[in-house]
Amino acid sequence: MAKTALQYLSGVFWVGSGNLLGMVAALMTMVMAARLTTKEELGVYFLVMMVSHFAAIAGDLGLRNTATKMLSSSEPSDVIETARFFVTIAFISSMMTALVVMAALPFLETLWPYPEFRKYAWLGVPLAFLAINFQMVNSLLVGAGKFRELSALGVGAEILRAVFSVSALLYGLGVAGLLWGMILSRVFGIGIAWRLLPDQFGLVLRHPAAMRIIKFGGWMYGCSLLSVVMVKASDTILVTYLGTATLAIFSTSMQLPSALLRLFDSIRPVLLGYASSRESTGTDLLVESIRIGAGLLAVAATVLIGIADPLMTILFSSAYSGGINIMQALCAWAALSIVNYYFSINLVGTGHPQKAFVLIIPQVLISIGVALLLVPTFQGLGAAMALVITSLVGNFIGAWVAAGRNGALFLSLNASHLRAAIPLLSLLIGVSMIDYSGGLMMGMVGGTLAFLVLLRAVTYQDARQLYWVVAGRLEIGASSGRS
Repeated sequence: MAKTALQYLSGVFWVGSGNLLGMVAALMTMVMAARLTTKEELGVYFLVMMVSHFAAIAGDLGLRNTATKMLSSSEPSDVIETARFFVTIAFISSMMTALVVMAALPFLETLWPYPEFRKYAWLGVPLAFLAINFQMVNSLLVGAGKFRELSALGVGAEILRAVFSVSALLYGLGVAGLLWGMILSRVFGIGIAWRLLPDQFGLVLRHPAAMRIIKFGGWMYGCSLLSVVMVKASDTILVTYLGTATLAIFSTSMQLPSALLRLFDSIRPVLLGYASSRESTGTDLLVESIRIGAGLLAVAATVLIGIADPLMTILFSSAYSGGINIMQALCAWAALSIVNYYFSINLVGTGHPQKAFVLIIPQVLISIGVALLLVPTFQGLGAAMALVITSLVGNFIGAWVAAGRNGALFLSLNASHLRAAIPLLSLLIGVSMIDYSGGLMMGMVGGTLAFLVLLRAVTYQDARQLYWVVAGRLEIGASSGRS
């Protein structure tokens, strides 16, 4: 048991560190791309990536999460056969997905008749194929407990992508360089995983637990697919009505909020461990986890909202200054969306994946409806506002689903996320009504942070104990790395 705990904590350290380094490399790639391509070209890159990302999620069939769970809990004698079964199904699924994307290209080129998109849309086919297989090899590494290797693989793939993409941009290859950089990094990642786990790469078409695998992954697959539809509905409406340049501004504005979510995902096990250490159990643990997660992300989002004006220009150049308000709204969305993420985790973890699926359905409808209303008038800001509104309403729905008939729990869950949401949304409304002033912005940010503390969205005890939890896990990870 102690060895398992040590391996888990070491895994948190290595995977978290790798995510952070990979995040920086990916961000730097986008920083250079924004300066070395036009907005129309960069928008085409984001559009092709959006198509391939949706196709990869649709073709995943829930295999990634199922593989991680089953390989982590399998007996050593069953691991190789189970891993080969997952590799086989992932390969077949990725081939079928690639064929579907290829068949859909004429429709996509009619829907988005931009010359640059027509030129590079076909690259969405190999990108979708490789994305599904890359996700699967990551699950194989997690299932094998090779966390350091997974961390190194993630960092190496992102650095390779950054080096190739930036070099291609400097040589004037534009969108093609960015897309081929992604393709080569995925090929590299799959190849390295093959060298690390050669026994787990093979063809196995039958497995005694095949039906259980499909059943477990079905609800998770539905949740993942609807989540992508919910988030990407705004992007799709934006590029369809307003073109690739508008999509480029929106997507570059999304870079730092997305990094904020990736950062949170890296330290999520630490936060859950801290919430558990506060002697909270059952529903109390869920309330505390939501308060801590939403509170910490609200603090980070508040700071990013305050520095968005100079930061957007410094990172992506003055050509993207129109995305400042969009980035501020998306920072608020990142803090709000994590609450719904907690509700979904809780429902799946307590054996109710179907409720997690049902939770997302109204949010998808709200996201599409609000985006259709706001995007024609407010453009990129309307798309960001649609995400904020969807997440806020979704949090109330999530609290209702998670609480069931427990009215007291429903009120506690809403109070835990509104402590962070009210000051953050007040700041967002305030900054949208004023002209930028460094002194005034610092005052508004300081006031928001003070309200977060006064409402106990975050506390001094949180900061102090989280420091010791993180320090302890860093020590465990470092000592594991030396052994």
